[in-house]
Amino acid sequence: MARALWENRRHEAALKCYDLGGDIDQMARIIRIKGSDYLIRENLSSLEKWISRLPEKQVGTDPWLTFFSIIPHRIKGGRKTLTDLKPHFLCSGRPMISGACCCHPDF
Repeated sequence: MARALWENRRHEAALKCYDLGGDIDQMARIIRIKGSDYLIRENLSSLEKWISRLPEKQVGTDPWLTFFSIIPHRIKGGRKTLTDLKPHFLCSGRPMISGACCCHPDF
């Protein structure tokens, strides 16, 4: 059912279905794919809601999930976000070049 919803571009419904079924891997996959759409549409509360349904460890070890979990807070303001993001943007222990998010192999 969730797959059919996804294929019919009913992404929120697919997320809800995967959530009810406890399929966090599929939820994470959809968030990775659609996270930027949530940001573009300024639908930060939905993005935060779906991210919060994932285990913290999964979010903390996945660079895209980490990004999508932190950026809504950064948009709302706060320096803490920069500290939270810093470990994800180091290249071999060196700080990234400004604007270069390609240091992490998943970016």
